[in-house]
Parts: sequence; C-alpha cells; structure tokens
Amino acid sequence: MVQKSAGKVAIVTGAAGGIGSAIVRRLAEDGFRVLASDLREGSATAVTEEVGGIFQAADVTVEEQVAALVERAVKDCGRIDAIVNNAAQAGALGP
Repeated sequence: MVQKSAGKVAIVTGAAGGIGSAIVRRLAEDGFRVLASDLREGSATAVTEEVGGIFQAADVTVEEQVAALVERAVKDCGRIDAIVNNAAQAGALGP
C-alpha cells in the first residue's frame, strides 16, 4: 500500500495523551514524519520512538518554546506540512 502522505512532516502538540498519541500513530501510518510535543515527556517520547518520529518538550503557552518547536521541525525535517494543535489544559474551557 502506498502511503498517501509519504515525505510530509507534521507537528503534533499534546502528543502524550490518548487522543494525541493516536494522532501521532495515524499520521505516521499515513506516511508523515512526526515531530511530537508535550509537557509529559515519558508518554510522548514512547509513542514518538514507536513511530520513528522526533520528540521535543514544549509548553504551547510559551511563545519561545513554540518557535523552538517550529525551528526544530524545519531544521531536522526541512519543512512543515501539517500542525495538529491537540494540547489542552484541563478545565480551560469553563467550569
């Protein structure tokens, strides 16, 4: 089977949780090279290693850390084709 997104690069934030790790796996399955990010290194590192991606810890509320994440993707992968902003803070949407 030909991977429809072979050679493309995706950044996934919030990669350590259930939905985030599923997104990482699916993108990799579709051929993306994935740069995964989360504050919880252990879980995100494990799923990233599983798919042969790259992990970088980052807090998406800190502009400098987001810039470093983008710079890393461009430096290591040469491009960015997709960004999945899956990072969230529990209770951030209301009571």
